[in-house]
Amino acid sequence: MKPLPEFYQSNIVLLSIIIGVFGSFVSISLNDRITSSNKKKKNVWMFLASLSMGLTIWSVHFIGMLAFSLPVYVEYEIGLVLLAVLPAAGASGIALYTLHNRKIKPKTMLSAGFLIGLSIVAMHCLGMSAMKMNASISYRPSLILLSVVTATLISYASLYILYVLNKKKETFYRFIASILLGLGIASVHYIGMKAANFSMMGHFPSSGQLFEQPLSLILLILFVVGLLFIFFLTVAIFDQQTATRLAYYDDLTDLPNRRKLQVTVDSYLRERKKPLLLIMMDIDNFMWINETFGFMNGNLLMRALSQRLEQLIPPNGLLSRAEGNKFTILLMETYTEKEAFELTRSWLKKLAAPFVISNYPVTVTASAGISLAPAHGYTFEQLNAAAEKALYFAKTNGKNQLVVYNPAVHDNEKERQIAMSFREALQNNEFYLCYQPKYNVKEKRISCAEVLVRWNSPEFGFVPPSIFIPIAEKNGFITELTEWTLNEACRQMKEWRNKSHPLEKIAVNISAPMFLSHALHQTVTGILRKYRLDGRHLELEITETSIMENLDTAVKVIKRLQADHISIALDDFGTGVSSLTYLKKLPIHSLKIDKSFIDDVHTSPEGKALVEMIIHLAKLFHLHVVAEGVETEEQLQTLISLKCDEIQGYHISKPLQAHELDEFFKAFTAV
Repeated sequence: MKPLPEFYQSNIVLLSIIIGVFGSFVSISLNDRITSSNKKKKNVWMFLASLSMGLTIWSVHFIGMLAFSLPVYVEYEIGLVLLAVLPAAGASGIALYTLHNRKIKPKTMLSAGFLIGLSIVAMHCLGMSAMKMNASISYRPSLILLSVVTATLISYASLYILYVLNKKKETFYRFIASILLGLGIASVHYIGMKAANFSMMGHFPSSGQLFEQPLSLILLILFVVGLLFIFFLTVAIFDQQTATRLAYYDDLTDLPNRRKLQVTVDSYLRERKKPLLLIMMDIDNFMWINETFGFMNGNLLMRALSQRLEQLIPPNGLLSRAEGNKFTILLMETYTEKEAFELTRSWLKKLAAPFVISNYPVTVTASAGISLAPAHGYTFEQLNAAAEKALYFAKTNGKNQLVVYNPAVHDNEKERQIAMSFREALQNNEFYLCYQPKYNVKEKRISCAEVLVRWNSPEFGFVPPSIFIPIAEKNGFITELTEWTLNEACRQMKEWRNKSHPLEKIAVNISAPMFLSHALHQTVTGILRKYRLDGRHLELEITETSIMENLDTAVKVIKRLQADHISIALDDFGTGVSSLTYLKKLPIHSLKIDKSFIDDVHTSPEGKALVEMIIHLAKLFHLHVVAEGVETEEQLQTLISLKCDEIQGYHISKPLQAHELDEFFKAFTAV
């Protein structure tokens, strides 16, 4: 028996490694979808990830065989070539099942790594047996053992990177794991080839004579690599669809959200200029249901409500969940005000039929506001604002009411009365401040609180900020109110600092008009000097709206404030037209995730994934992350696991007046 000389084409060897890395990245990307899917979809993603891993191992082996030449003619038994995918895909499937059905521990990862390593070696052995030639093959056991150990260790290392180092789910770590796994697959193949000794009896052609690889094998490899590209496109398309769905649909109820409603209304009115009816419903006393039966049961009731509403509205209607316990119904037909009123009243009656929560019958009532196009506007913003004003009137007049928008009643007169009362209210000390603590997760303490302005009017009673703030912005009073808020907050902060209070910083909301004004820096620094308060004790919260109007001016304003050690937070992130440009260009310190994203962070894989993505994005820009509206322990623990820096919401504390905050700190310190 004479040993046969072996030849390799380096360019094809490089191609096999590239395909190994690419296929590994596709498989890892498919694997990432498993954890964020429901049971049915989870099995589909697991099958695709297993098949992708099997095809990757298969491709590396047979592309490697294309690079390999002997001075004898070699052909392949296509049946065995195709069959070689099965052990690779099967063992990969068992490995993935092990990973996703057990707690991730070193032992689990080692078991999965061994299975993936075994799949690579089994694939190699079966692929080698498919070779048909006038020569024999013998193997060196030591190198075969080395290939098994190499495959296991590299697979384990890749899993360690993915599940231990990559807790933030960053793409960088996926690339590293893919490169390592791809190199591992290629290494096992070439170690296995080194372990093989090819020999034959008698004479063989001269070393200069090489034989071309079978066309059938080349075509089959091209087909399999094409499948990997199809899997890659599948992941990309799925990611795009998921992003679109998160942008336009509510996670809890699966209904269209406010953004989807706005696009639909504006598109319809722009193209057709036809009448339509917009109904805004708000469930009365829903907070009581959450407090009595728990947030989980509250979510179940919200789903049941949405399903009942879906059954009520006609096929051409669009039901959406605007926010919280507020629904909006769009009907693209002609209605008179009387017809709209009667139709909505019939729905409210049917909605009042009892629901069953924890075996208890619960009756739910709703208030509604109605607007119609063209009578009340020809854009979504106009119609939505009109319906909201009618709804507010219904809620403040006893709830369980139905009101059609009337500008003479619900707009001008009410707003005019409130606007005329502002300055007198300020002089009479009707405005007061509350402070909502922020809990620092890492330091396990409270060092900052957001300042919130409240108004208790002798004439109007308690006026919500959602009512008086927009009116103040509209008539120009917001600047005066913000200056008063800054002055009072800094005065109180100085008093606390003199008493060595544990609160180190207060955060004050700044409206868009004031933030972009040239007077902001002078006003803020003047107040700080007045109370001899260091700028590091003050944070200003701005909204995306204030940035969008003039990004360049915003950058200049922030830099001037930073020079005086005043920090800046971007408030309600994600609710406006968010852009990476803002995060890249703005020298802000903190990013606050809006409550609408936090509501379902503990119940929805998609909602959790979206919050996780925002947190990772903020970390890339070295920003401090604050989650607003945290109301349950489950939400808190989920956010802690996602490495959110700071928590704010009723689960920590409601907004408190200064004396109440002092008592809160005493109790918090004692705990």
